[in-house]
Amino acid sequence: MKYILTLLVILTTNSLLCANTIEDRINSISSLINQHPDSALVLAQELMDDAMKQNHELGIVQSNFICAYIYDKVKGDYGKAIIFYLEAIRNAEESTYERVNVDLISLHKNCGVIFRKFNSYPLAEEYYKKALSIAHSIQDRKEIASINFNVAGLLMDQKRYNDAISILDDLITNTDFDSKDYWKYNNRLGIALYESSYYDQAVKAHDNSLKYAELSLELRAYTIHNIGRCFAAQNNDEMALASFNKALELKNQLTDKTVLFSTYSELGQLAFKNDEIKKSLFYFNEAEKHIDEITDLDHFELYKLKADALFRLNSFNEAKRYEDLYSKNLNNYLHLQTEIQETDKRYNMDLITKRYFDEVEKQERIASILLYSKLISGTLLMLLLLSVGYNWYQKTKLRRSIVRELIDLKILD
Repeated sequence: MKYILTLLVILTTNSLLCANTIEDRINSISSLINQHPDSALVLAQELMDDAMKQNHELGIVQSNFICAYIYDKVKGDYGKAIIFYLEAIRNAEESTYERVNVDLISLHKNCGVIFRKFNSYPLAEEYYKKALSIAHSIQDRKEIASINFNVAGLLMDQKRYNDAISILDDLITNTDFDSKDYWKYNNRLGIALYESSYYDQAVKAHDNSLKYAELSLELRAYTIHNIGRCFAAQNNDEMALASFNKALELKNQLTDKTVLFSTYSELGQLAFKNDEIKKSLFYFNEAEKHIDEITDLDHFELYKLKADALFRLNSFNEAKRYEDLYSKNLNNYLHLQTEIQETDKRYNMDLITKRYFDEVEKQERIASILLYSKLISGTLLMLLLLSVGYNWYQKTKLRRSIVRELIDLKILD
């Protein structure tokens, strides 16, 4: 595999060397990203070196962009991705090539997505705002809508449902009826309204999303299931049952049968609430068949629901077995959350971003000192070093005096 990859890099490099311009190389590398990301990464780094030697603005920005995209979308290494995105942004903000604003919108938006993924909500909001500002400046309506949709999701993550609803209402007002976005906006609006306990309005939003002309079978099933949840929350059991059964009918036509889990689980809970315990157990058993991978809280909560139904049917040993299963999976889930939190700490986006800008500032300061050191004579350089040393001494002396005062005041031991 190693030799095949090396050969691919050599062949691709040869073809890129035949390319006449940096732009040709960008397009060639971009075509490799999904199928051969490692090769694309090597070639992007080479392109970056060449672009920097030529001071080619587009090449510098795009090579960083490509590296960031690969680490972000393909490899899932968000720490590296954010550094390349920030480097691309830094260079793009100082560039004047024709499409620079379009690139900056994507760069800021992608940063926002990563910050949101790691719950760095203030940073996510900041970068979405930057992207939105540029999109407004060039009147890119498509990007304005896309960013606002992301912002609505960010607000929902923070349980700021009313703010999200306001944005989504505005998006829907300005969207064509036969656009796929019409379904997407109404669907997210329906979820936000459901979480806000506005069930009638949530049903209306999901009904509107069903009006999208080319709605797929999977999206119809998903939407009708969500309508059933709204009716169930309103204790409108007849309508909830009709919606869940319709969703079940549609989901059974899909290749991926794991989608049946959620609807069978909801039907079981509906039956249990109405004291139809045997029926609820039947639905819970069906749901259990379609648990693909127990990483979601909803999945193993089914074991608790099933234990309750078995207990009501006096199957105490089986009930105990499912209670133990629930407990075991809950412990595994909590352990997994701890691991996720550790990953979040490793990818503390606030710290990574601050560290990046601090490092850039330090490098620029060093470059400036080196530049001035070349322009001045040895005597002047000695005077400069003495001046720096004196300033350092004064600051140290000041810090020590402050510490002494704090000790005298019993603030420090």
